[in-house]
This record gives sequence, structure tokens and C-alpha cells, in this order.
Amino acid sequence: MDYARAHHPDEPGWDWIERPGFKIFWDAPVLVIISGPVGDCCRAGQNLMLSAHARGLGTCWVGSPTLWLSTPEVRAELGIPSDLTPVAVFCLGYPAEVPEAATRERPRIIWASEIPGVNP
Repeated sequence: MDYARAHHPDEPGWDWIERPGFKIFWDAPVLVIISGPVGDCCRAGQNLMLSAHARGLGTCWVGSPTLWLSTPEVRAELGIPSDLTPVAVFCLGYPAEVPEAATRERPRIIWASEIPGVNP
């Protein structure tokens, strides 16, 4: 949190660093850092979240520590090789509560056969 306060960019969206009681990792018992090519890390992260959910675990993709994780000191301390980029950071644990799912309108699906000039 101190690193984010001292090094955040001067742009909107950083007001969370001043919220009283805010915890970046939400006291989660496990932190998972996926490092590598960006696209691969995002796909691996999504799979991690789905797999955790199937096992009754909760996850939260946390973007705020990315600046901190990119520092040479932290990379060395955590053993993140210089040729990998820390991209996806997740808190992982059993959720204290599970909110009700939001009711959403079903999306409209347009089949290719319905698009003029397109033959499937």
C-alpha cells in the first residue's frame, strides 16, 4: 500500500489508496502470481478462477500490486525471473460470504445465417 501511495501515476482511479481500512490482499491466506507472456497469463488466470470456484474457493484478481511486483527488489525476493512479467495476481481462499448472482437479461445471439450476404 505504501508503494502504491508513493509511486502511483497522476491520473484518475487511484482514490482507493486513501480509503481507511482498505487491504490490497483482503487478508486472503494465499496469493497467486502468474508471470509470463500477457495473453497466456490472462488465460491461465481465468482458468484458475473457474477451477477455484468449482472447488468452493473464492478469488479476486488484484491489479494494484502490479507496479510493486515489477520492481527489481520484489522480483528478486519472490524469485520472479527477469524474462517473465508478473501479470495476474490473485487472492485465493474460502469466501466469507457469497453474494446473490445479479439477474441479467439474456444476450441476443445473431447466427451467421441471419446476417445478409453471409452464407455459413
